[in-house]
Amino acid sequence: MKNIALFPYFISVFFMMCASYYLSFTWKINAIVWFLLASIMSIIFYSHNKKEFRITKKEQSILVLWSICSLYIALSPGFNLGNLLRNLLIWLSGVVLICMSLKLKMKFLGFVSRGTSFILCFSLIGWGIYHMGIPLPNKIVTDYDDGYHILSDYF
Repeated sequence: MKNIALFPYFISVFFMMCASYYLSFTWKINAIVWFLLASIMSIIFYSHNKKEFRITKKEQSILVLWSICSLYIALSPGFNLGNLLRNLLIWLSGVVLICMSLKLKMKFLGFVSRGTSFILCFSLIGWGIYHMGIPLPNKIVTDYDDGYHILSDYF
């Protein structure tokens, strides 16, 4: 029963990762929603699996470094409450990942590897079809203000 929150936690952190990479299937939902979902699931996961977490000297030094880097990233563009909240949510998810046991970290990295492979499988199939000259449905995406980034989003 202790692993009841394992799969939803892995899914939410994986989607947070996809949103931070700005993958096209996460465009419809604001990234802060993915970050909030991952943070909530991190808290639930931690509350159900407290015995699987430990903080050794190594984790303490990594947590200090993670906190300093997160604070720098949050405050470097200037003070913005939305940016600070976003980085706080990412920091919380990172803390849970850092403090997990090695067994859970290995499970998580296996899940991320399989999830990324699943996404890349579809991408490679689409890439092959595109290079065979078969027209694919697409739309031009101009989501950036500088005018240099014009993307074709193939469905």
